[in-house]
Order: sequence, then C-alpha cells, then structure tokens
Amino acid sequence: MHAFSLGWHWLNCVLVLHLAAWCLASRAWALLVATVFALCPNGAMAVGWTAAHNVLISNALLLAAMLMYV
Repeated sequence: MHAFSLGWHWLNCVLVLHLAAWCLASRAWALLVATVFALCPNGAMAVGWTAAHNVLISNALLLAAMLMYV
C-alpha cells in the first residue's frame, strides 16, 4: 500500500515540476519548487497514512487538469 502512495506522490511531484516549469520558464526554479513539494510535511503525511489515498489521487487529477488547461 505504501508503494502505491509513493507512486502517486512521485507522479504529483513530476506534475508539479512540469507545471512550475511552464509557469516560471526556468528549469532550475521548477526543480526547486518540485523538491519543496516533494519534501513538504503535508505531502509526507498523505503518503504515510494509508487512508489518505484519495488526497494523493485527487491532487494528481487536479494537477493534470491544470496542465491540460494551460
């Protein structure tokens, strides 16, 4: 179950990287933003708690929708 959560969190980090790269037009700043997102304690709480799969999945769908919109 935790591998499932880590996979969703990794997908969210990649989506944040792409969204930040589009918004900031700089890969270095986008990588910094994605790293901060990956290490944020709120995201770690969702990954560590088995009942929080809905948070990870909804974040992934929201980020994907934002990327499709822009």
